[in-house]
Amino acid sequence: LMVRREEQPQRARCTVLLDTRQVGYAGAGPDSAFEWAVSGAASALVHMLERGFAVRLLTDDGNAVPGDGSDGFAGSTQESADSAGLMLDTLAVVGHSDGGGLSRAHDVLRGSNEGLLIAFFGDLDEEQTSVAARMRQRTGAAVAFVLESARWSGGVDPSAVG
Repeated sequence: LMVRREEQPQRARCTVLLDTRQVGYAGAGPDSAFEWAVSGAASALVHMLERGFAVRLLTDDGNAVPGDGSDGFAGSTQESADSAGLMLDTLAVVGHSDGGGLSRAHDVLRGSNEGLLIAFFGDLDEEQTSVAARMRQRTGAAVAFVLESARWSGGVDPSAVG
């Protein structure tokens, strides 16, 4: 007797990392660097879901949304729609973490060596820059946006800066 199981094609994976560390962002309000990072993360995750990627949202404290399922990524189309809502709801209420480092997020990424990493960082000191660079080694490809919060807190309109 032979039992055959239909294999499901594996979807490309993407982790959207949002740095929520209080020390990474100066300023407050709707035009602050932190709000721009949140907006960027939301745009990236929706874009990647629309392109058929299995996506998860990860924060600097190591928490992943949609959660700790089998692999933490959305699976089927319905799960993707549900996960998109959950991730956007999470971003709508996300606040600053008390953490000073990115090591917990790095530890979550340590378990995998695949997929795309899209990261939104606040200000990084030398140590955190090193941790962020090591995250790239745990993914198939990566892109990072590092926001200089001083530009926001200094009253410079970031969209006017070239």
